[in-house]
Amino acid sequence: MRMWMNSDVDTRTLHEIYLTPFEIAVKKSQPWTVMACYNRVQGVYGTQSAAICSLIF
Repeated sequence: MRMWMNSDVDTRTLHEIYLTPFEIAVKKSQPWTVMACYNRVQGVYGTQSAAICSLIF
């Protein structure tokens, strides 16, 4: 049901618990590509979220 789920957490929790480890891993490993999530985060699909995509670029 990942196409219908919405991970709705407050901004502080999102950045401190969920996004920081992902950001560290991406910056350290410098991958060629990163797959975006299918589900919604804060009501916006991961592929359309400027906040999520800004971690990658």
